Amino acid sequence: MDPAAQHDADVVHVINGQSAFTQGEMPIEEQTSTYHVFDGLVRWGSLVVGCIVLFLAMTFCTSLGFMTAAICTAVLGGLGFVALKGKPTSLETH
Repeated sequence: MDPAAQHDADVVHVINGQSAFTQGEMPIEEQTSTYHVFDGLVRWGSLVVGCIVLFLAMTFCTSLGFMTAAICTAVLGGLGFVALKGKPTSLETH
């Protein structure tokens, strides 16, 4: 059977209520762990990118100098670390 005919047959089964799918019975452990990894990469990656942009902007676009930029970046990184690590998200508590 070609793929288009198979798709049409699947649609007919769903329309007639004969689908093999039962809501809530699929194991979702892999999807949950993938989402946790993605969530962590986005949160921590955003902090890293923000710190890099701040450091480069303060170093090359102002007259503050390297050490001031490094100190401000360290402060932002520390505050960001505390904010991101301080409380678990609702997904981490389950």
